[in-house]
Amino acid sequence: MDSQQVEARTRRLARAVRWEGAPDGAWRYMGIAHGFLEAEVQARIEAFLPGERILLVMGRRDAAEVPASCAARIVRELLMVREVSLWDPALTRTMQFSRLGIYRVGLVEAGR
Repeated sequence: MDSQQVEARTRRLARAVRWEGAPDGAWRYMGIAHGFLEAEVQARIEAFLPGERILLVMGRRDAAEVPASCAARIVRELLMVREVSLWDPALTRTMQFSRLGIYRVGLVEAGR
């Protein structure tokens, strides 16, 4: 899939995500800029999105496959200008990051 297809597919799937801590989605603090908890976020990424590569979705035309080992650093840098989400390659698990310094995790409900 190209970037536009990935973004369109993840946008549709996001409506079917069951967020941890639902109904409000249980946002977790991660910090911003120099206060970003990179090691903690990286550990959560590796635990929730297992595998060597994950999908990074940054906007309507921007998506890329990135190494999981440096995903938190990439997220930290991008959050200065946009909100991002990470997805496993099967598009069944996601992490959504907000420029407000918070993130949440969720699973796509089966059959949606």
